[in-house]
Amino acid sequence: MAQISAALVNQRFPAISGRSLAGNEVKFPDDLSGKVTLVVVAMERSAQPMVDSWISPFRDAFAGLEGYAWYEVPVIDRKIGFFLSGMIDAGMRAGIPPAVHGSVVTVYGSARTIMDALGIADHSTASAFLLDQQGIVRLRGEGYAGEEAIRAMLAAARRLAGE
Repeated sequence: MAQISAALVNQRFPAISGRSLAGNEVKFPDDLSGKVTLVVVAMERSAQPMVDSWISPFRDAFAGLEGYAWYEVPVIDRKIGFFLSGMIDAGMRAGIPPAVHGSVVTVYGSARTIMDALGIADHSTASAFLLDQQGIVRLRGEGYAGEEAIRAMLAAARRLAGE
């Protein structure tokens, strides 16, 4: 069940960079400006169903509409990623439809540093951040997105976009 958390709400999303499966460098939040953006961060592969529980309803609600974006951000600790990054990225590319490669941004770095910056206490849980057009966190959720959290996220995204 999702928890709505106040951590980082009304603060600028911390500067983090990674490479999308399409090969593009993405700098959060600078490269997101101008769009209402959902960023879902996970430290473990086992959190994928949690990630999907946030991204799927957002993607379905705003598919094809200007002014919205989403990113799935797997964080791979540099101790592992340093040697295996090519194999990890190739495996993800093979298992993810090419149409969404630009929205999956792998971050290789210190998992602890990233967790601290994002206020993530549990490395086994996905964290969702809804950002406004200036990169300010307006809503944050953790774990699986339940119906109430999804309604809140979609309503907040529409308000932020001026709908």
